[in-house]
Amino acid sequence: MNYVTFKIVETHNGQFVLFLHNHLKNLVSEQFRSKDLNEVVNRLKGGMEYRKRFMSALGNYIPVLNSIDDLRDKYQDAAAEEYPVGWTDPLELYGGYLKELIALDLDLNKQRDDLLRLLETHDPDWVWNNRVRLVAERIFINDF
Repeated sequence: MNYVTFKIVETHNGQFVLFLHNHLKNLVSEQFRSKDLNEVVNRLKGGMEYRKRFMSALGNYIPVLNSIDDLRDKYQDAAAEEYPVGWTDPLELYGGYLKELIALDLDLNKQRDDLLRLLETHDPDWVWNNRVRLVAERIFINDF
């Protein structure tokens, strides 16, 4: 069964309305309205194309999600670690998950440079809070 369906309805005043019906929540919502049926159909097609690209990207990210689970299982104490106040090496922001990058014999200088570039746009707290995902992505990129 499809959990979401779309329907185009012509109103009494000659407009076409694209509705989305979420069967799980039993909600119907208007998505788009126009007097031009082709415009409504094109909006629906564009949404379906976006969904297809999103699902493809999600499928490509599954190895990272699996790696996150593996890291959390392997380094159970890492989640409870204290933030490294006064850190001097950006790799300290990976906490205990850094051990995995070392175990995989990744080039730590390259990892450090990549992390420094990330710190240009994100603050250290953000890196710390996202460290398991960031390390999982580093592993995936290395394996790619």
